Amino acid sequence: MKKVWLVLDERSKRTEEKVMRLEDKVDSADIGIGLLDSRVSEMDKRRQQLSDDVAYL
Repeated sequence: MKKVWLVLDERSKRTEEKVMRLEDKVDSADIGIGLLDSRVSEMDKRRQQLSDDVAYL
């Protein structure tokens, strides 16, 4: 019976490690999405400004 608990404990630890790595990857992806969103917003503002400049000419 002790072996069964040992095996279950080891599996639980490995699963927990995998979940933690996956959570880290998801957090990194969220940060990347936030950075991309701000860059897209900046580029859109710049595009609008350039469009206004061309219309003025």
